[in-house]
Amino acid sequence: AGFVVLTYFTLDAKMHYDLSTGEYQVAYDRYEEAKISGSVQEIAAAQADARAKFDIKEDNRTDMYTYAISAGALWFLNVLDAVVFGGAGEEPDRFEFDTSLRSSTVRTGLRFNF
Repeated sequence: AGFVVLTYFTLDAKMHYDLSTGEYQVAYDRYEEAKISGSVQEIAAAQADARAKFDIKEDNRTDMYTYAISAGALWFLNVLDAVVFGGAGEEPDRFEFDTSLRSSTVRTGLRFNF
């Protein structure tokens, strides 16, 4: 369940990163246009907007990589756990015939192991 949740968060963060990358590119293009034909105030405003969009894009990228690395680490731990503690031994017989002859009791019947 943890892997599935982290994978969802990774994909969601990727979507936000892609959107913020597009928004940053638009803001950067406006800044480049303002440098060519804009006033000092327009250049400053476009530059501030582009910087803000860049910071948002970088935050989304950090989130995306954090979730992706966490999901990968959790997957690796699950695989390692399965290899180390998984059913490496012999599987018990599901059905067997049990005849225990002891001095106090005699039992005969089927025993189910789960």
